[in-house]
Amino acid sequence: MNIRVECEPSFRGDDEPRRFFLGQNSVEVLDIQDRWLSANHLYFMVLDSHGDMYILRRNFLFEGWEMTMYDSGNAAGNQYSAICRELDSPKSRPHC
Repeated sequence: MNIRVECEPSFRGDDEPRRFFLGQNSVEVLDIQDRWLSANHLYFMVLDSHGDMYILRRNFLFEGWEMTMYDSGNAAGNQYSAICRELDSPKSRPHC
């Protein structure tokens, strides 16, 4: 799925995604969990404020962005979330 991405320079000077758009909806990038490079693409695994995870791919050949994966923060055993969530029980403490 092709998307529009707004980037800002990182402390290293590389452009990193800070916000992207799914149709008219804006998704704020809370954290970049991982990044990796392939021959023609740069991948970012990002989290939004709801704990949802996305993999965004920048295509160097066509200078465009795509969303290649989405995982809801509600998925059981979501191993990628760095955001602490409270359990449904009001007596439970937040955990990571």
